[in-house]
Amino acid sequence: MLSRLSDYLFAALFGTFQRMIFWELARVFLLCLCALAGIFTLLAVLQQLQFGASLAQALRMLPLLVPTSVPWITPPACLFASCVVYGRMSHDNEAVALKAAGVDLLSVIRPAMLLGAFAAAFTAYLQFDVTPQALRGSREVLLEEPEETIALVLKRKQTLEFLSGENLLKLSVRDVQDQRLLGVVVKQRKATAKTWEDPDSVTRIHSAVLRVDQAARKVQLADHQQMETWVRPGDQSKAPQGSGSHSLEGKALEFDLPPQFSLESLRVENASNPGMLEWAKLPTAAAEAAALAARHDLYATRLAKLPAEPLTDAQVKAFHDEVGIHPAADPAVRLKQADDNRNHRDAFARRDRIMRYEYHLRPAIAGGCLLFVVLGCPVGLWANRADYLSIFVICFLPALLVYYPILFMVGGYARDGRLPMALGVWTANAALAVGTVVLAWRLIRR
Repeated sequence: MLSRLSDYLFAALFGTFQRMIFWELARVFLLCLCALAGIFTLLAVLQQLQFGASLAQALRMLPLLVPTSVPWITPPACLFASCVVYGRMSHDNEAVALKAAGVDLLSVIRPAMLLGAFAAAFTAYLQFDVTPQALRGSREVLLEEPEETIALVLKRKQTLEFLSGENLLKLSVRDVQDQRLLGVVVKQRKATAKTWEDPDSVTRIHSAVLRVDQAARKVQLADHQQMETWVRPGDQSKAPQGSGSHSLEGKALEFDLPPQFSLESLRVENASNPGMLEWAKLPTAAAEAAALAARHDLYATRLAKLPAEPLTDAQVKAFHDEVGIHPAADPAVRLKQADDNRNHRDAFARRDRIMRYEYHLRPAIAGGCLLFVVLGCPVGLWANRADYLSIFVICFLPALLVYYPILFMVGGYARDGRLPMALGVWTANAALAVGTVVLAWRLIRR
């Protein structure tokens, strides 16, 4: 039934020759897309293994890594398919035969335009909704078994530093066997201290089993052997919970779960990460960041206008009622308060630009599919090649050396605020469109 409907649709829009070109384009496009997707997905899996993921985690992430790579390889796949099909037509003198028969070459390009429209819609669907969900899911896979993830990080780096409450902890190991840590050293110091030369406490354990309580957001070193703790004299409260001098067994050594291994913290971080947000949510996130930037700019401006003298309680209250924050009475502290607000303003302004950049980038990449597939028609006919290697060099080098450098370089200027956002992101597509129109016009004219 579906095949009949597709035949009726193509019969209404195209002739027999155009349908043949379209199906040949689709076949080459799908073959190229699958090959490139396999290569890029394999590279992504190897990258995850290099970053510390286990083989089981990498395999679970495999279905989630495919949608993240497909949108970036679809435009080159469209260009490759168009160059191959029209290059073969030119090599077999089919283009000459069409011209001799009085067939308008513009009608021969219509199947490529249809394929480009389908590819653009597919890429937009992936980038707008599927890719952000896949990125979030791939990051959460690493935290489904936090014990394994922490153990792999320790096995690779031997050291892990993180904030636990108001103190900074440094967990070092000699070796990791499954989830048993060997030669464990736990140092603790104040977060404000600059070095580890004089820690508040040091706990040494011959071996312990790593366990994570996700509900309580705690990491435990249980079943420990030969544990001893040194605590700075007069400050016994600094010892990690459960530690004791020359203890062979007892309560597990416990500390807060590092934020980078917490699902809760990861989801909060994803909410402000533009790559993890669906396309429809980006304008709202950008507006929120812009509002926060404007608020901190107001705070910094009003604080800078206060007189360089101590404020009375009445002046502090009046300023709070008008602006919404409590200014410091001391001028020196107030100056630092203004600088902090300027830093917050710059950070939120950059987040606003990044959100808007991502909002423009996704449809720009999708639109590149249509431009690339149409560009491949005159390029393929001009190249007059039927072999894949020549076509690969002809079509991929311009894409790699022209389109993507312009896209990311000029887009980077827009992301940094040095160019208007729409101009910066869409410049590469505009240049590609001009090249496509010029080459297609020259082809039809000749």
